[in-house]
Amino acid sequence: MAIIEHMFRILRVIKAHLAAVARTLDPDTLTVDQAAQAIQLLAAIEKAAAGLRLLLARRVDNASLFGESGERSAAEWLAKQTGQSTRDAEEDLACSKRLRELPDAQDAVRNGELSPDQARSEE
Repeated sequence: MAIIEHMFRILRVIKAHLAAVARTLDPDTLTVDQAAQAIQLLAAIEKAAAGLRLLLARRVDNASLFGESGERSAAEWLAKQTGQSTRDAEEDLACSKRLRELPDAQDAVRNGELSPDQARSEE
């Protein structure tokens, strides 16, 4: 349980730091190279976060979760949380389940080598 609590602490800290950067950043004060470097770092963070979200998706496919909050399906619940369409959420749920059977692809998602879009096309 300590590992899970540690994970949530880390995720909360990352969220807080990103929010602080977003609140204080004036893009016009960066050089072109600094902006490019920031975009590269943010893209890597975004890819890692999306990959983790994809891996976790199969765990929320549970009627006790989405039934309590009023959604009709796990895809509706996931779409509400992420702002994506229900169709995209359905694809994420299906991909998350498939990744369980594709350890190499799952590892690539975990390592940030494979984006969720790329993982969806893996078979």
